Amino acid sequence: MPRIKEHIKTSSSIGAISAGVWSHKHGDNAFEIICSILGGYVGGKVAAGWPDVIDRPTSPNHRSIGHGILPNFVLVKSQRNNFFVCLNALQKQVDDFKKNNTLQYIILAFVSKFIWGFIIGIVFGYGTHLLTDFSTDRGLPIIC
Repeated sequence: MPRIKEHIKTSSSIGAISAGVWSHKHGDNAFEIICSILGGYVGGKVAAGWPDVIDRPTSPNHRSIGHGILPNFVLVKSQRNNFFVCLNALQKQVDDFKKNNTLQYIILAFVSKFIWGFIIGIVFGYGTHLLTDFSTDRGLPIIC
């Protein structure tokens, strides 16, 4: 069974890579991509342990609802639109600030793209935790 250190390594790495790729696909410049990667790394690191916070590893019910395939699928499916609305609003904010290549743009772009990457990192970090647990002998429960 993967331990928290392995979850943090894999989730933060996948969070950073996912945020960087997503940022690059949106046509962001190098500065914005780096900000997204940093946010993705932190978001992945934060979310790496969430399934184990929901289902304590010391509990006899470990790998219950927080690790369940169906509850997590329903959560992602139900929040998909909110996810994209949030990312698009942050992207629009960066695009508006990009017109003025000033210190204000640099600060606000960093904050916006960091948050943008952080959100992506959380989603992919949590998912990575589930995938690494799925690859073990115990696998994941369908429901809980």
